[in-house]
Amino acid sequence: MSMFDRLSEPVEVEDIIMVFPSRIEVQAADIWIVRSCPDGNPPCPRTDSIMVSAGLYARSTTRGRWCLFGPDVDYIPDEFENEEDIENRELFSLKDVLDPLARIRGQYDNIRITVNPHGKDVLRDYFLRLCPLCNNETWNPEEECHDDMFIGLVTTNGTVMDQACPVCMGYEFAEEDMGYVEELGELKHKVCDETNPRKYEKGKKKFLDLVRERYTLQNKRKREMGLELWNLDDRVRRYRRGWIEGKEAPANSSTEEEDGGEGGVDEDGVEEEEEEEEEAEEDDGDDD
Repeated sequence: MSMFDRLSEPVEVEDIIMVFPSRIEVQAADIWIVRSCPDGNPPCPRTDSIMVSAGLYARSTTRGRWCLFGPDVDYIPDEFENEEDIENRELFSLKDVLDPLARIRGQYDNIRITVNPHGKDVLRDYFLRLCPLCNNETWNPEEECHDDMFIGLVTTNGTVMDQACPVCMGYEFAEEDMGYVEELGELKHKVCDETNPRKYEKGKKKFLDLVRERYTLQNKRKREMGLELWNLDDRVRRYRRGWIEGKEAPANSSTEEEDGGEGGVDEDGVEEEEEEEEEAEEDDGDDD
């Protein structure tokens, strides 16, 4: 059975189909929305029996568009969408969409046709590994009118510059991360106002433990999405300097390897490179 003649799984109306590569000599994917398909959800429907239209992307849950929220890739139907509206759109047989690839199948060994893809696959093949909202960098919901798009993610207790991005890490994940941000803001004020040395050290440890917990969770989601991981020790060190010790935090950075503790060993027990240790020492010298 050829992937160009039959799909390997059933489809329903409004399912998303991602085709990679989308066209000859174009190493990116296209997104198509299923508009009609055989009744009864046959297990391997013929591609010439499936009608699709081009999927339009939106960064938020805009109707008539598909959106990416971390692992979830969803099509949000238009509120007034009906059969007549769909018929007036430019429709294609899925077989016609796939025929150009079928003719060059010998030149490519990485052709993929994915029904309802995982967000990791969409980031990799459609967005070419670059998040359309945060560009794989830190995300601040108060900048660039992001608060208008995701007003529910604006913190009320001070904003950090690396809040979890709702697009590449997921909206629900970003909501939970916002809770961490606000809790850290409350802890910061308590620690900085504490005059008892013993209570100060106890509060400081609680604060930094929460920082590590937060970025451990972020790294778990980043790994799931195929994104670059935070260096946990680096994150804790920057929070200690910038939030607790009252110094300005250095510019943000992340590494491909995830550190597991202040001892300079990552979660797999691999020692850090000497060069990274030297850079950390230089940072310490710059901040003191």
